[in-house]
Amino acid sequence: MAQRGRKKSETKNIKGMDISFVSPILDSFNPSEQRFTVPTSAGGEESNEAKAQQLVVELNVGGHYFCTSLATLLLRPDSYFVDIFKRKPELASSTKPIFIDRDGTYFRYILNFLRGCSDLPGDKQFLREILAEANFYQLSTLEESIKNKLSSQSTITQNQLENGILKAVKGVVNAPVHLDFKDLRGILFKDLVFNETIDFERSNLSDAVFQNCKFKKQAKFEFCDMAKTRFEKCDGLLNSSFIGSKICGEHSFEPEILKKLREARLI
Repeated sequence: MAQRGRKKSETKNIKGMDISFVSPILDSFNPSEQRFTVPTSAGGEESNEAKAQQLVVELNVGGHYFCTSLATLLLRPDSYFVDIFKRKPELASSTKPIFIDRDGTYFRYILNFLRGCSDLPGDKQFLREILAEANFYQLSTLEESIKNKLSSQSTITQNQLENGILKAVKGVVNAPVHLDFKDLRGILFKDLVFNETIDFERSNLSDAVFQNCKFKKQAKFEFCDMAKTRFEKCDGLLNSSFIGSKICGEHSFEPEILKKLREARLI
């Protein structure tokens, strides 16, 4: 990432540069190879691809500065960058950074992806935020990779839950709990008071049991596998969300609670 306070002389080499080679690159997309294939120029002249490799483009993404080659930005034919250079090829020779009104915190993952790096962070929330950026920059392959990583579930044991994750004090959990994208099959949640939100989004709760639990704030059971999940003597379920979950209502809830949930159209 380029730093603030850089000298303007760093970009003087592209000022007034002939950028007529940009359009031929953009017109050379080969669908069968999913890449731009520009033939080498005749007569020993430098190829258009080589010119694109040498041309440094500066980007200002929400106040964060980055430098990369034009060739890197043009690697993905359907991307945001190809679109803007098709519409405004003169941007390639700009002496000023191209401003993009997005959060630069995540842009290094976008740029590294274009450079061939597939490493992604493990934090689910951070991944969701990068996913939004991948969608903006129209990078479908990166989107798919992130979605696959998000959908993978890590297994949580009863011991891990009770002795690390919940951090309950005498059965009271005072911090938000994030148990999304987890394999929680057969886990027992017993005699617990959740004073903050608890998130089970896209987790497997098959055969899990919630016994004598109180949900003071929203419990998010969205898009979960809840085959044979049971709720016994639990309070606060009317504050919960069950959107997209697979639930066997008669098996999962006591009759009175089941009736209220259906009346409220929560399941």
